[in-house]
Amino acid sequence: GRHLGSVRPPFKTDLKPDDAFCFLLVKHGFLFAMGVGKDVWIWAVKEQEEMEFNSGPDFNIQFRLKGHYSTVLCCDMDKQGHVMTGSHDAQVRLWNLGPDLRDRTNRVACHNQHGNPVTAVQLLWPLGVSASSG
Repeated sequence: GRHLGSVRPPFKTDLKPDDAFCFLLVKHGFLFAMGVGKDVWIWAVKEQEEMEFNSGPDFNIQFRLKGHYSTVLCCDMDKQGHVMTGSHDAQVRLWNLGPDLRDRTNRVACHNQHGNPVTAVQLLWPLGVSASSG
């Protein structure tokens, strides 16, 4: 592949210039980045038909999800705006953000019965599947 562009967190952060996110997910028009720190960064990706010919994708920051106590290792999302995250803190969190990922009024569900870091999640609404190592 070719390098299409770079995105930077628009918030003050502890990220260093050489930090790299270890997990990226592009799904339903959003880019999720995690693996550096406790947050999940979310950008909206401009639709292909809206982009100029031969230009790279356009990323507009949505926000970041905060709530885990350790490095976020994985995430998944469905079309209704449910986002599931798994972390090194052995927690799975389910965020209900709505289809445009802007509704922050709904509560977050947290499952903390994993004894080890959560390394994979898959959201099959109304079910969520998670796995941990160890």
